[in-house]
Amino acid sequence: MNVNLGERIDQASRFLVLMGIYILTSLVVFPLLAALLVMAIYGLNVQETLSILQNPNADTINILKIFQVVVSLGGFAGAAFIFLRIYKVHALNFLNLSQKPNILTIFIVSMMVLFFVPIVLYLGALNSHIPIPEWFGLKEMFLKAEQSRSRITEIFLVMPNVQSLLLNILVMALVPALAEEIFFRGLLQRYLFLWNRSVFKSIFLSALIFSLFHFRFNQIIPILAAGFLFGYIYHYTQNLYYTIFGHVLYNSIVIVANFFASRSSRFDFMKEDYSPSVIIVLISALAFVFVWSIFIKKNILVKGAGHE
Repeated sequence: MNVNLGERIDQASRFLVLMGIYILTSLVVFPLLAALLVMAIYGLNVQETLSILQNPNADTINILKIFQVVVSLGGFAGAAFIFLRIYKVHALNFLNLSQKPNILTIFIVSMMVLFFVPIVLYLGALNSHIPIPEWFGLKEMFLKAEQSRSRITEIFLVMPNVQSLLLNILVMALVPALAEEIFFRGLLQRYLFLWNRSVFKSIFLSALIFSLFHFRFNQIIPILAAGFLFGYIYHYTQNLYYTIFGHVLYNSIVIVANFFASRSSRFDFMKEDYSPSVIIVLISALAFVFVWSIFIKKNILVKGAGHE
């Protein structure tokens, strides 16, 4: 489909506006709101709050989780809804959240995600051997970001009981998946398609930005692969609920695996840094392809990622 120059410029300008809103909400507005919230709840002053955020530990884990929820929801979902409000677009219809999911497709998506996990783990093991480029200080930036995220993740994944496990599924699985799918698939992927009218390019670019925004160079390939999976699920179903569900399931598997692995060496194979054997990866890949073919047959593509 041909797109005239005026439309392409308009979509490109909207993309820049969206990125600007995201930077404002994720780096300024919602971090500030989150800080004010924890200060009000725990009676902290500005200096104490900054100290907790800069030097996280197990004693301040609940404060960190409140901060995580507010910034994640606001930075991604909040940015998306603000953007749609500015351009007077009906959010639920545009994001394809007005149509209900069906049980069979949810089951198929679940199977795809389960078979995809060993593939992601193997890609992560391969990714860890790729050196970080030195260009423009990228190595130092990624290392600092990775160290910070790893430290916070390690604190979050300390789960002494089932209650803490369930709380982590809410904070680390449900909230990020909901916010990120609204932003990356529901909004960004849609606008990228409207800009270039290429299904592959729109999914690739949204998945690439999705992986870069995680600031985890040693996991950029598996996160990119997950972005592709969620992107194509959204492309074929035109229903954001399925990608949200798949994303929540994937995050939850990682959290539950760490919960069991921390309790017994018998569950070491469930750790996030576990690298499965080539045989397991091949079996998983074959099973994934089989389930994917069923998924494709069930979901008849009408207009692709630009369906309106």
